[in-house]
Amino acid sequence: DTGILKSGEFGPCSWKHEARRAAMADILKVHEYTYVESISNMAASIPDHPGAIAHLDPDTTVSRWSFEAAMRASGSVCQAVDLVLSGEYRNSFCAVRPPGHHAGPRGIVKCPNDPDGGSHGFCLLNNVAIGAAYARSMYRHEGIRKVAIIDFDVHHGNGTEEIIRQLVPVTEKTSIRTPFAFGEMSSCNYRPWLDETDIQNVFFASTHGYGNRGYEQPGWFYPASGKTHVSESITHPAMVENPNLTDFLSSQTWARMGEDSKA
Repeated sequence: DTGILKSGEFGPCSWKHEARRAAMADILKVHEYTYVESISNMAASIPDHPGAIAHLDPDTTVSRWSFEAAMRASGSVCQAVDLVLSGEYRNSFCAVRPPGHHAGPRGIVKCPNDPDGGSHGFCLLNNVAIGAAYARSMYRHEGIRKVAIIDFDVHHGNGTEEIIRQLVPVTEKTSIRTPFAFGEMSSCNYRPWLDETDIQNVFFASTHGYGNRGYEQPGWFYPASGKTHVSESITHPAMVENPNLTDFLSSQTWARMGEDSKA
């Protein structure tokens, strides 16, 4: 009952504190089952204790209930779609965690700038893509034909972009090398939300920071900005108060933009 969302400015809002769990059929419209199963199994293997966590990557940690939270975060978006399209509400806002826009069909979205694997960016399931796919498929007979996703964040919504890219068939090639032979394996991935008209009826735009971070670093987006930097303060806690210059610049997640980057 406290916090900025409970202030008078938001008095007219109606809040729902219990979110339903997303249906697996809705999750699998945007994510591969092997990925969903892997994070579910990881969470289930963690002891139910506040201090017990596991790492998906250096950025992203999970606890026993992280997968359940992600399922309910995605479910809340689908529930919000139902409430708006039933006419009960005019619009809705889902204040949910974990976030989702870095989660691609298989979780991490690979990038040449991240040769060591990339980052989940704190995301498990792509909530907004799941909700958009749900709206387009579930309400196709109620007049919902076009959907738009506008992503505004200092970080690029690379997971959502990759999901949108798979609304058309995509052929992926993998090189295979053994001591005796070298070959290539091709596979076709296609994850439609409704049908072959998805690509004409789904719009996605990401607005995000890009710029020079200084210290001889070129402009970039995040993710796709290189290997995750692990601060020396992990092993030397005293550095939290007085970091060295390299550590400070390398651990920032924001980018300086425009004229500021030229100063």
